[in-house]
Amino acid sequence: MSAEETRDLQGALEQARADFDDCAAVAFLGPTHAGKTVHCALLKDAAAKHLMRHTNGRYVGIATDGSERINRITDALYDGRFPVKTVQGEAVPLTVEITSPKNRTNISLIFHDMAGEEYDGLLVKEMPAEERIRRILDTPKAGDRPYGIMTHLIFAKIYVVVIDSSTSESWGSSESYVKDAIRSIYAIKEHIHDLYRGRMPADIAIVFAKHDTRPGDEDADKLAEGLPEVRAAVEKYVGGDVKSFKSRLDCIEMDSDGVEKMYNTKHRAKLESAETAVRDSQRALDAAAQLLNDAKSCLDAAASNYDGAKEHGDTSLARSCQSAYDKARRAHEEAAKTWSSLADKLNRAKSEVEKIRSAAPPARSDGKGPHCGPSKPLSYNTDEYLDMITWLIKMANRSTGH
Repeated sequence: MSAEETRDLQGALEQARADFDDCAAVAFLGPTHAGKTVHCALLKDAAAKHLMRHTNGRYVGIATDGSERINRITDALYDGRFPVKTVQGEAVPLTVEITSPKNRTNISLIFHDMAGEEYDGLLVKEMPAEERIRRILDTPKAGDRPYGIMTHLIFAKIYVVVIDSSTSESWGSSESYVKDAIRSIYAIKEHIHDLYRGRMPADIAIVFAKHDTRPGDEDADKLAEGLPEVRAAVEKYVGGDVKSFKSRLDCIEMDSDGVEKMYNTKHRAKLESAETAVRDSQRALDAAAQLLNDAKSCLDAAASNYDGAKEHGDTSLARSCQSAYDKARRAHEEAAKTWSSLADKLNRAKSEVEKIRSAAPPARSDGKGPHCGPSKPLSYNTDEYLDMITWLIKMANRSTGH
């Protein structure tokens, strides 16, 4: 990494630190299909519709920034459909403003969802802490900020680890990835000197999602005992509170019509996302092509100046022109490399569009479909969600000094 790149990275990091300093960012962690997006949507639903009752009027919750996407997800749940899988770069932060009419205080809980692929690539994959920070900061930018949309992973004050309860037989292997993510976050905070007494000053909620698939009414703390690696990581790396919760959403088996409707909805969403990726890649490639042309013009001019200096026998000028030529050549090589990488990315995006367009719909049958969907009317363990929101408010109050 060049000195200039290092300065840019440090500048983006310091800007992010200042932006996140006075807000309670909540990061959702977990592999693909763990239930992170649904859990985020139900937290918003419970806060907006039931928090005032649950707290006897002490708090009310209103979704503000990012509510458009989360509302689409909630609408799908109320319509008996699960949302499509979150893709990389798609998730936007959802801000839920928690207001206390009694003491006139406001808390901004900022929920950050993330794709499972981002979870694996940014937190589970082994790499030095500095490189991990660079990759997080280099995720797609939000607005005019100099850092990417996954930067909350560095500065979050609360982390929500979502565990898929329906796959408890494989916890022995999958919990290792959760442990690795916690360790990676610790290494990040250690690198940016954000530890307190040797541990990261953050709180962690462990949520057992899809608990409706399990028999009986198990206690969340009892379930947590089945995660010895996670418990060991929490004990070693986490300095804040740790709390376990359950997420239960009533579901029914879908018939063929329901399966077809779900497929069509997911297919449209995947196609729209893939087509957006093509448009974004084309714009980036066009911009790179212009930069490549500019770099080629600079290189040609530098080469001409260098040749002219050599012809005149001016040694001092020739050395200066050679230095300028070498610099222009390196810039041209970098521009060509960037253009080539973006061209490959565009081709992959176009291939993905064609793959989605040509995908065959699921075969219809006269029997039940192989999928489940949320029951109608929507029913989930509202009181436990409200307990979690109350805990989040308490942790946010403590971390922000309110």
